[in-house]
Amino acid sequence: MKYITLRLKNNEVRQNYYYFTELHNTKIDISKCDEGKLEWVNIDEMLDRKMPFTAKECLKHYLAIGKDNDNLYAGVSTNNGVIFTELNEF
Repeated sequence: MKYITLRLKNNEVRQNYYYFTELHNTKIDISKCDEGKLEWVNIDEMLDRKMPFTAKECLKHYLAIGKDNDNLYAGVSTNNGVIFTELNEF
């Protein structure tokens, strides 16, 4: 898990969890899925895809911080985007 986001939409608080991984076997069969159509997308094209607001903001943040960053982040949506805060262990 990399991100937990909160968003107020239509008088409803929406909480999402976003996970990232690096696959070494890209021949995995992704054709069987109950979540809709899955497909492999080139990293240069993924931000051009239609997706939920917080998902796109998490992807932008993830690409900016680099894949080797092991921190967990909380994101709260605003009218201007998502504010990300690094979560630390105490």
